[in-house]
Amino acid sequence: MPHVSGFLEKVLYSNVIIAIASTLYTLEYYITFDKPWNRPFLLFVFSISLAHYNLHRLVGLVLDQPIPYNERLKAIEKNVFLQSFFFLAGTLIALYLFLSHDWYKEVIFYIPILLGLLYTIPILTVRLRDIPFLKTFFIGLTWMAVSVVIPHYIDHLPQNAFWLYAFEKFAFIVAITLPFDLRDVQRDLHTHTKTIANQFGYRTVMEWSAVFFLLSQFCHDQLFFTGVYDKFAALSLM
Repeated sequence: MPHVSGFLEKVLYSNVIIAIASTLYTLEYYITFDKPWNRPFLLFVFSISLAHYNLHRLVGLVLDQPIPYNERLKAIEKNVFLQSFFFLAGTLIALYLFLSHDWYKEVIFYIPILLGLLYTIPILTVRLRDIPFLKTFFIGLTWMAVSVVIPHYIDHLPQNAFWLYAFEKFAFIVAITLPFDLRDVQRDLHTHTKTIANQFGYRTVMEWSAVFFLLSQFCHDQLFFTGVYDKFAALSLM
């Protein structure tokens, strides 16, 4: 990877950007359906994302050693303390919100949390990300659950085109996540994880990514035609 400044490197490898992205992805749901923002839940999404992605990197450094050397992994190793701090901070904030708002009584909250933990932590030596060809789809399902299904459930938001909206978000996440498997080819081969990238190559990955992107855009257009998106939202999202 290109050389970046120490500060920028810390920002990139603290997973703050991913946590912000997941929060905005969820915020979009409230804006689209013109509903009051559930600020505690948005903070929960930010903190749980911060905790999970940093935990994922920390677990990976332990389980996947010796990792084939590259600049990206070297940068992750250099920022272990920062990642540990954000993991603990995110976990404590998420736990406080989870308990103080009685979300622990809602079964639906446990689905994405369980998916995230099983994706990262091995159960009987197997992580969900190790199941052949499925890790990208687990990521899409988790983001869809957090950013669409849960806010729909806890805030009783409208039913109009709900599943079409949810599938649009799932397809888009899959489309932009598939190419990351190209970056991780050597690491996935090292951990014996079969992905579309290391089994079928660059062309197939990009074809699958294009298919899911087109699916998301098809849903996007249908949401516009059914009145879920206005002209401004439709253009800005495109």
